Amino acid sequence: YEWDDGDKYVGEYRNGYRTGQGTYYHGSGSIYIGGFKDNKRNGLGTFSYALGSEYVGWWKDNKKHGQGTFTWTNGDIYTGNFLANARTGNGHYIWSNGNKYIGDFKDDKLHGQGTYTLSNGAKEIGVWANNKLNGHAITYFANGTINQEGIFKDGEFLYAQTKSLPNCPKSGYFHNCFGSI
Repeated sequence: YEWDDGDKYVGEYRNGYRTGQGTYYHGSGSIYIGGFKDNKRNGLGTFSYALGSEYVGWWKDNKKHGQGTFTWTNGDIYTGNFLANARTGNGHYIWSNGNKYIGDFKDDKLHGQGTYTLSNGAKEIGVWANNKLNGHAITYFANGTINQEGIFKDGEFLYAQTKSLPNCPKSGYFHNCFGSI
């Protein structure tokens, strides 16, 4: 079937609806190849965007939903879970500059337990909320030694606690003093 706006569908129909396997050519240049149900993308499919980005994975009611891989034109790649088009659940994001994050996402943001590794080898491991460390976390220098360990809020190091360490207060909060409990 071809529409006046340049869209075209080649595939299976059931009761007058695009249902089954098919290919939908958008007049904009985007192409979807995969499963349909009641005129909507459902099941496994590949959406190639006109500007070069691509999503390969599961769909539900025209939205990315379930496991999939999204590759952006700039080279960024996300592989993991989607919920209603948003990266939500466990995933792995690799930026084109070599940085990567492995962990939990919510509404397209780093959210939950995860590890962010910079291309130089430095790491941030801990609890994330809205793309920033929030809660207990450990940051490491590129050589693998600990930079900071303690409580973070909105990406800022707040404090660490200790029972007793040499050259540190006997209890309570301290800054620029590292150790473990």
